[in-house]
Amino acid sequence: MSGIPMYKAEPYYKLDDLNNIELPKCMYKMKNLHKEQSDGPKSAQRGPKPNRKHKADSSATNKKIMYVAELTWTKTMTVPLMSSSGSGALEALEQRQENILRDLDALQAEVAAMMQHLPASVKQQASGTAAGATCGQAQLEGPVRDIVINTNPSSPPLSLFILYELLKQQFRCFGSVHVHSSVENVPEGLCKCLGNGIRSDLRNRTDFQLAITLIWKDVKPSPQMMMSAAYQTPVHGESNVARYLGRILQPSYDSLDPVTATEIDTWVDMASTQVLLGNNKERAASLRSLNSRLGKHDWLVGSGLTLADIVMWSALHQTGQAAGVPANVKRWMLACNDQPAFQSALKLTQS
Repeated sequence: MSGIPMYKAEPYYKLDDLNNIELPKCMYKMKNLHKEQSDGPKSAQRGPKPNRKHKADSSATNKKIMYVAELTWTKTMTVPLMSSSGSGALEALEQRQENILRDLDALQAEVAAMMQHLPASVKQQASGTAAGATCGQAQLEGPVRDIVINTNPSSPPLSLFILYELLKQQFRCFGSVHVHSSVENVPEGLCKCLGNGIRSDLRNRTDFQLAITLIWKDVKPSPQMMMSAAYQTPVHGESNVARYLGRILQPSYDSLDPVTATEIDTWVDMASTQVLLGNNKERAASLRSLNSRLGKHDWLVGSGLTLADIVMWSALHQTGQAAGVPANVKRWMLACNDQPAFQSALKLTQS
Protein backbone atom coordinates (compact mmCIF):
# COMPACT_ATOMS: atom_id res chain seq x y z
CA MET A 1 0.00 0.00 0.00
CA SER A 2 1.48 3.32 -0.92
CA GLY A 3 0.65 6.68 0.48
CA ILE A 4 1.86 10.15 1.10
CA PRO A 5 4.41 10.35 4.02
CA MET A 6 3.59 12.66 6.97
CA TYR A 7 7.12 14.14 7.20
CA LYS A 8 10.60 13.51 5.97
CA ALA A 9 13.74 13.60 8.18
CA GLU A 10 17.25 13.97 6.97
CA PRO A 11 19.58 11.12 8.04
CA TYR A 12 21.82 11.99 11.02
CA TYR A 13 24.61 9.80 9.82
CA LYS A 14 25.31 8.88 6.38
CA LEU A 15 25.68 5.20 5.83
CA ASP A 16 29.04 5.74 4.30
CA ASP A 17 30.40 7.47 7.45
CA LEU A 18 29.43 4.82 10.03
CA ASN A 19 32.97 3.54 10.26
CA ASN A 20 34.31 7.05 10.99
CA ILE A 21 32.12 7.86 14.03
CA GLU A 22 34.17 8.77 17.18
CA LEU A 23 32.39 7.68 20.31
CA PRO A 24 32.88 9.72 23.59
CA LYS A 25 35.32 8.27 26.12
CA CYS A 26 33.87 9.97 29.26
CA MET A 27 30.62 11.56 30.31
CA TYR A 28 32.13 14.91 31.32
CA LYS A 29 35.45 16.55 32.16
CA MET A 30 36.60 18.27 35.38
CA LYS A 31 39.42 20.58 36.16
CA ASN A 32 42.44 18.87 37.70
CA LEU A 33 42.44 19.96 41.37
CA HIS A 34 45.80 18.28 42.13
CA LYS A 35 47.73 20.40 39.67
CA GLU A 36 50.62 22.31 41.30
CA GLN A 37 49.66 25.95 41.74
CA SER A 38 53.29 27.07 41.73
CA ASP A 39 53.79 25.90 38.15
CA GLY A 40 51.98 28.95 36.83
CA PRO A 41 51.27 29.32 33.16
CA LYS A 42 53.65 26.51 32.25
CA SER A 43 51.52 23.89 33.87
CA ALA A 44 48.45 25.30 32.16
CA GLN A 45 50.17 25.02 28.77
CA ARG A 46 51.04 21.40 29.32
CA GLY A 47 47.45 20.29 29.23
CA PRO A 48 46.21 17.12 30.94
CA LYS A 49 49.04 15.13 32.47
CA PRO A 50 49.46 11.42 32.03
CA ASN A 51 48.01 9.15 34.63
CA ARG A 52 51.44 8.25 36.08
CA LYS A 53 52.36 11.89 36.58
CA HIS A 54 49.04 12.59 38.24
CA LYS A 55 49.70 9.92 40.83
CA ALA A 56 53.14 11.34 41.60
CA ASP A 57 51.73 14.86 42.06
CA SER A 58 48.99 13.58 44.37
CA SER A 59 51.50 11.74 46.52
CA ALA A 60 53.72 14.81 46.83
CA THR A 61 50.75 16.97 47.81
CA ASN A 62 49.66 14.50 50.50
CA LYS A 63 53.17 14.52 51.90
CA LYS A 64 53.09 18.30 52.13
CA ILE A 65 49.71 18.23 53.88
CA MET A 66 51.00 15.70 56.42
CA TYR A 67 54.10 17.80 57.03
CA VAL A 68 52.06 20.98 57.62
CA ALA A 69 49.71 19.12 60.01
CA GLU A 70 52.67 17.67 61.90
CA LEU A 71 54.32 21.09 62.13
CA THR A 72 51.09 22.68 63.41
CA TRP A 73 50.68 20.00 66.08
CA THR A 74 54.32 20.41 67.10
CA LYS A 75 53.90 24.15 67.68
CA THR A 76 50.88 23.61 69.93
CA MET A 77 52.71 21.19 72.23
CA THR A 78 54.49 22.41 75.37
CA VAL A 79 57.48 20.19 74.62
CA PRO A 80 58.76 20.33 71.02
CA LEU A 81 58.96 17.09 69.08
CA MET A 82 62.46 15.72 69.11
CA SER A 83 64.15 13.08 67.07
CA SER A 84 63.89 9.46 68.04
CA SER A 85 67.52 9.34 69.03
CA GLY A 86 68.56 9.01 72.67
CA SER A 87 69.87 12.57 72.95
CA GLY A 88 66.66 14.02 71.55
CA ALA A 89 64.47 12.04 73.97
CA LEU A 90 66.64 13.15 76.90
CA GLU A 91 66.38 16.80 75.89
CA ALA A 92 62.61 16.50 75.57
CA LEU A 93 62.41 14.97 79.05
CA GLU A 94 64.55 17.72 80.52
CA GLN A 95 62.44 20.38 78.85
CA ARG A 96 59.26 18.80 80.20
CA GLN A 97 60.68 18.67 83.71
CA GLU A 98 61.64 22.32 83.52
CA ASN A 99 58.11 23.23 82.44
CA ILE A 100 56.60 21.23 85.32
CA LEU A 101 58.90 22.87 87.86
CA ARG A 102 58.03 26.27 86.45
CA ASP A 103 54.31 25.52 86.80
CA LEU A 104 54.79 24.31 90.38
CA ASP A 105 56.65 27.51 91.29
CA ALA A 106 53.78 29.52 89.84
CA LEU A 107 51.20 27.54 91.82
CA GLN A 108 53.21 27.93 95.01
CA ALA A 109 53.34 31.67 94.48
CA GLU A 110 49.57 31.78 93.96
CA VAL A 111 48.94 29.77 97.14
CA ALA A 112 51.25 32.05 99.12
CA ALA A 113 49.36 35.08 97.79
CA MET A 114 46.02 33.51 98.74
CA MET A 115 47.26 32.71 102.25
CA GLN A 116 47.81 36.41 102.87
CA HIS A 117 44.05 37.01 102.63
CA LEU A 118 42.95 34.12 104.90
CA PRO A 119 41.78 34.72 108.49
CA ALA A 120 44.27 34.17 111.26
CA SER A 121 42.26 31.23 112.64
CA VAL A 122 42.57 29.31 109.37
CA LYS A 123 46.31 29.98 109.21
CA GLN A 124 46.70 28.67 112.76
CA GLN A 125 44.69 25.57 111.90
CA ALA A 126 46.85 24.88 108.85
CA SER A 127 50.07 25.24 110.82
CA GLY A 128 48.74 22.97 113.56
CA THR A 129 47.83 20.32 111.01
CA ALA A 130 51.32 20.36 109.52
CA ALA A 131 52.95 20.10 112.96
CA GLY A 132 50.70 17.22 113.97
CA ALA A 133 51.43 15.34 110.77
CA THR A 134 55.15 15.60 111.51
CA CYS A 135 54.58 14.05 114.95
CA GLY A 136 52.50 11.19 113.49
CA GLN A 137 49.25 12.14 115.21
CA ALA A 138 45.78 11.66 113.77
CA GLN A 139 44.81 14.67 111.67
CA LEU A 140 41.65 16.17 110.21
CA GLU A 141 42.67 18.15 107.15
CA GLY A 142 40.51 20.66 105.34
CA PRO A 143 37.42 22.43 106.66
CA VAL A 144 35.57 21.46 109.81
CA ARG A 145 34.06 17.98 109.58
CA ASP A 146 30.39 18.04 110.50
CA ILE A 147 28.73 14.90 111.87
CA VAL A 148 25.02 14.76 112.72
CA ILE A 149 23.71 11.90 114.88
CA ASN A 150 20.02 11.20 115.48
CA THR A 151 19.36 8.90 118.42
CA ASN A 152 16.57 7.89 120.74
CA PRO A 153 16.82 9.10 124.37
CA SER A 154 15.33 5.79 125.57
CA SER A 155 18.59 4.05 124.63
CA PRO A 156 21.43 6.62 124.60
CA PRO A 157 24.58 5.39 122.84
CA LEU A 158 27.07 5.55 125.70
CA SER A 159 29.98 4.67 123.43
CA LEU A 160 29.43 7.98 121.60
CA PHE A 161 30.07 9.99 124.77
CA ILE A 162 33.24 8.02 125.54
CA LEU A 163 34.60 8.46 122.04
CA TYR A 164 33.74 12.16 122.12
CA GLU A 165 35.89 12.60 125.23
CA LEU A 166 38.76 10.80 123.49
CA LEU A 167 38.33 12.91 120.36
CA LYS A 168 38.54 16.11 122.41
CA GLN A 169 41.98 15.04 123.58
CA GLN A 170 43.33 15.04 120.01
CA PHE A 171 41.17 17.53 118.11
CA ARG A 172 39.44 20.84 118.57
CA CYS A 173 35.87 19.54 118.90
CA PHE A 174 32.58 21.35 119.10
CA GLY A 175 29.50 19.53 120.37
CA SER A 176 25.88 20.63 120.36
CA VAL A 177 22.68 18.88 121.49
CA HIS A 178 19.15 19.45 120.19
CA VAL A 179 15.76 17.93 121.01
CA HIS A 180 13.37 16.98 118.22
CA SER A 181 9.63 17.51 118.53
CA SER A 182 9.06 13.75 118.28
CA VAL A 183 10.34 13.18 121.84
CA GLU A 184 9.39 14.70 125.17
CA ASN A 185 10.82 14.89 128.67
CA VAL A 186 14.48 14.41 127.77
CA PRO A 187 16.57 14.40 130.99
CA GLU A 188 18.71 17.45 131.57
CA GLY A 189 21.86 15.35 131.65
CA LEU A 190 21.23 14.12 128.12
CA CYS A 191 20.63 17.68 126.91
CA LYS A 192 24.13 18.64 128.08
CA CYS A 193 25.96 15.42 127.31
CA LEU A 194 28.25 17.00 124.69
CA GLY A 195 28.74 20.31 126.43
CA ASN A 196 32.38 21.42 126.29
CA GLY A 197 32.01 24.77 128.00
CA ILE A 198 32.44 26.75 124.75
CA ARG A 199 29.52 28.79 123.47
CA SER A 200 29.01 28.83 119.72
CA ASP A 201 28.52 32.61 119.70
CA LEU A 202 31.93 33.21 121.31
CA ARG A 203 34.06 31.20 118.88
CA ASN A 204 34.22 30.98 115.11
CA ARG A 205 33.11 27.61 113.79
CA THR A 206 36.15 27.45 111.52
CA ASP A 207 38.34 27.30 114.64
CA PHE A 208 37.23 23.69 115.22
CA GLN A 209 38.30 20.54 113.41
CA LEU A 210 35.34 18.33 114.30
CA ALA A 211 31.72 19.28 114.99
CA ILE A 212 29.27 16.69 116.33
CA THR A 213 25.59 17.58 116.46
CA LEU A 214 23.44 15.22 118.53
CA ILE A 215 19.68 15.28 118.01
CA TRP A 216 17.45 13.40 120.43
CA LYS A 217 14.79 12.03 118.13
CA ASP A 218 12.39 9.11 117.87
CA VAL A 219 14.28 7.13 115.21
CA LYS A 220 14.48 3.42 114.56
CA PRO A 221 16.99 1.89 114.28
CA SER A 222 18.94 4.09 116.61
CA PRO A 223 21.32 5.83 116.28
CA GLN A 224 21.58 7.22 112.75
CA MET A 225 24.64 9.19 111.68
CA MET A 226 24.93 11.57 108.73
CA MET A 227 28.47 12.36 107.58
CA SER A 228 27.78 14.22 104.33
CA ALA A 229 25.17 16.89 103.74
CA ALA A 230 25.55 16.39 99.99
CA TYR A 231 24.87 12.65 99.78
CA GLN A 232 22.53 12.25 102.79
CA THR A 233 23.62 8.65 103.33
CA PRO A 234 22.93 7.52 106.91
CA VAL A 235 25.00 5.07 108.93
CA HIS A 236 22.82 2.91 111.16
CA GLY A 237 23.69 1.30 114.47
CA GLU A 238 25.82 2.24 117.45
CA SER A 239 28.56 -0.19 116.47
CA ASN A 240 28.97 1.36 113.00
CA VAL A 241 28.98 4.88 114.42
CA ALA A 242 31.66 3.79 116.88
CA ARG A 243 33.71 2.26 114.07
CA TYR A 244 33.63 5.51 112.12
CA LEU A 245 34.66 7.65 115.09
CA GLY A 246 37.29 5.10 116.09
CA ARG A 247 38.94 5.41 112.69
CA ILE A 248 39.08 9.17 113.09
CA LEU A 249 40.97 8.60 116.32
CA GLN A 250 43.29 6.07 114.68
CA PRO A 251 43.48 6.34 110.89
CA SER A 252 45.77 3.30 110.72
CA TYR A 253 43.12 1.17 112.44
CA ASP A 254 42.84 -1.32 109.54
CA SER A 255 46.30 -1.17 107.98
CA LEU A 256 48.54 -1.20 111.07
CA ASP A 257 47.56 -4.66 112.36
CA PRO A 258 44.80 -6.44 110.39
CA VAL A 259 44.64 -9.33 112.88
CA THR A 260 44.01 -7.00 115.82
CA ALA A 261 41.45 -5.04 113.81
CA THR A 262 39.59 -8.26 113.00
CA GLU A 263 39.48 -9.27 116.66
CA ILE A 264 38.15 -5.86 117.64
CA ASP A 265 35.42 -6.04 114.98
CA THR A 266 34.44 -9.51 116.21
CA TRP A 267 33.79 -8.23 119.74
CA VAL A 268 32.02 -5.13 118.40
CA ASP A 269 29.71 -7.35 116.34
CA MET A 270 29.01 -9.51 119.39
CA ALA A 271 28.09 -6.45 121.43
CA SER A 272 25.75 -5.24 118.70
CA THR A 273 24.04 -8.46 117.57
CA GLN A 274 24.04 -10.61 120.71
CA VAL A 275 24.08 -8.20 123.65
CA LEU A 276 22.07 -5.25 122.36
CA LEU A 277 19.73 -7.01 119.91
CA GLY A 278 19.90 -10.64 121.02
CA ASN A 279 17.51 -12.67 123.16
CA ASN A 280 18.19 -13.91 126.69
CA LYS A 281 19.90 -17.07 125.46
CA GLU A 282 22.26 -15.14 123.16
CA ARG A 283 23.07 -12.62 125.91
CA ALA A 284 23.92 -15.40 128.34
CA ALA A 285 26.22 -17.03 125.77
CA SER A 286 28.00 -13.74 125.09
CA LEU A 287 28.53 -13.19 128.82
CA ARG A 288 30.14 -16.61 129.12
CA SER A 289 32.48 -15.84 126.23
CA LEU A 290 33.26 -12.46 127.73
CA ASN A 291 33.99 -13.92 131.17
CA SER A 292 36.23 -16.60 129.65
CA ARG A 293 38.23 -14.06 127.68
CA LEU A 294 38.67 -11.69 130.63
CA GLY A 295 39.79 -14.56 132.88
CA LYS A 296 43.10 -14.60 130.98
CA HIS A 297 43.38 -11.00 129.79
CA ASP A 298 42.80 -7.59 131.33
CA TRP A 299 41.22 -6.20 128.16
CA LEU A 300 39.25 -7.73 125.33
CA VAL A 301 41.93 -7.20 122.68
CA GLY A 302 45.57 -6.51 123.29
CA SER A 303 47.08 -4.99 126.40
CA GLY A 304 45.04 -1.79 126.55
CA LEU A 305 41.68 -0.14 126.01
CA THR A 306 40.27 -0.54 122.49
CA LEU A 307 37.05 0.11 120.63
CA ALA A 308 35.87 -3.38 121.59
CA ASP A 309 35.93 -2.49 125.31
CA ILE A 310 34.05 0.77 124.71
CA VAL A 311 31.22 -0.74 122.67
CA MET A 312 30.84 -3.81 124.92
CA TRP A 313 30.78 -1.66 128.07
CA SER A 314 28.07 0.50 126.51
CA ALA A 315 25.99 -2.53 125.46
CA LEU A 316 26.07 -4.08 128.94
CA HIS A 317 24.90 -0.84 130.56
CA GLN A 318 22.13 -0.23 128.02
CA THR A 319 20.69 -3.73 128.50
CA GLY A 320 20.84 -3.59 132.33
CA GLN A 321 23.33 -6.44 132.64
CA ALA A 322 26.12 -4.40 134.25
CA ALA A 323 24.96 -5.18 137.78
CA GLY A 324 24.86 -8.99 137.58
CA VAL A 325 27.90 -9.85 135.49
CA PRO A 326 30.40 -12.61 136.40
CA ALA A 327 33.52 -11.90 138.45
CA ASN A 328 35.97 -11.45 135.57
CA VAL A 329 33.57 -9.17 133.71
CA LYS A 330 32.96 -7.13 136.85
CA ARG A 331 36.68 -6.62 137.38
CA TRP A 332 36.99 -5.47 133.76
CA MET A 333 34.07 -3.05 134.11
CA LEU A 334 35.66 -1.48 137.18
CA ALA A 335 38.86 -0.98 135.21
CA CYS A 336 36.82 0.74 132.48
CA ASN A 337 35.10 2.97 135.03
CA ASP A 338 38.49 4.20 136.22
CA GLN A 339 39.28 5.57 132.76
CA PRO A 340 38.69 9.36 132.54
CA ALA A 341 36.84 9.06 129.22
CA PHE A 342 34.18 6.82 130.84
CA GLN A 343 33.30 9.29 133.60
CA SER A 344 30.84 11.40 131.60
CA ALA A 345 29.06 8.34 130.25
CA LEU A 346 28.97 6.80 133.73
CA LYS A 347 27.23 9.90 135.09
CA LEU A 348 24.53 9.56 132.47
CA THR A 349 23.82 5.99 133.57
CA GLN A 350 23.45 7.14 137.19
CA SER A 351 21.18 10.14 136.47
